[in-house]
Amino acid sequence: HLRLPDPTGADEHRLDSLVAAARPAHMPYTVQVTAAERTPER
Repeated sequence: HLRLPDPTGADEHRLDSLVAAARPAHMPYTVQVTAAERTPER
């Protein structure tokens, strides 16, 4: 799960390929990209 301030620019296919290449072959996975919660600046 990846949280980004602006997820519209995320390339989910590229992220999926990266995770697939780095994980053990027997482990299932799901790639999710969502907007990060914004906190008020102090």
